[in-house]
Amino acid sequence: MASSLCQKCGGTLRRSRRTLVERLLYSEAFRCEKCGQRVRTTSFSLRYVKYVKCPCCHSVDLTILKRRDGIDRMQKGVVNFLQKLSGGKLYHCWFCRLQFYDTRQRFNTGRSPGSHLLMPPGDSEKKIELAS
Repeated sequence: MASSLCQKCGGTLRRSRRTLVERLLYSEAFRCEKCGQRVRTTSFSLRYVKYVKCPCCHSVDLTILKRRDGIDRMQKGVVNFLQKLSGGKLYHCWFCRLQFYDTRQRFNTGRSPGSHLLMPPGDSEKKIELAS
């Protein structure tokens, strides 16, 4: 948090536990040591809502799979199951090799997913020539 002082009394803010509802809505919760005032912060932005991203590494470099891959791990949890039931597509992250369901559309990066990880053809056969 940018300011660690209470706006009400000027006391020091300390991190405190969030309730179940606060966990859904806020990223952090603080309590003033002097007056007990609660301060909550969130890093929520609409730009994160529109496009799908990997739940593990937050990458938008994803591919859409037709069926589940038996080798890479699958995201577990209630949210993933509900995304699958509501008609979400099966996405695969190239970076952390995670599969998950999501109903949002994929962000168009202008290139094929994972293409920067592949070597250009012929690079493996190049020989290093030393000048003598």
